[in-house]
Amino acid sequence: MKFKTDKPYKVIHSQKLAGHLMARGFVLVGTEPDRRGNGRNVFLFRKSDELERAITEYSSNRSQFEWSDVSQCKRPLTHGPERAQSSTRAGSSRD
Repeated sequence: MKFKTDKPYKVIHSQKLAGHLMARGFVLVGTEPDRRGNGRNVFLFRKSDELERAITEYSSNRSQFEWSDVSQCKRPLTHGPERAQSSTRAGSSRD
């Protein structure tokens, strides 16, 4: 489905921001391939003042949101130091 990304939609390029917005109750209208041809998707939300405030808040407190959201996850992290250690162990067993 193609959306006209000019007026009624806000295009979000960050998957983390899109996830944060959805967790805050904003409805994802759709996705489409990034027009820049980088193989990624963009996330479309209806434009609103509340959405803009949430994006501004996220941008100004990004590191706080990223770590506070992680603490609420019910499954183990798949990135960060834990992954680096397991990759190192896997690499050493191949040697």
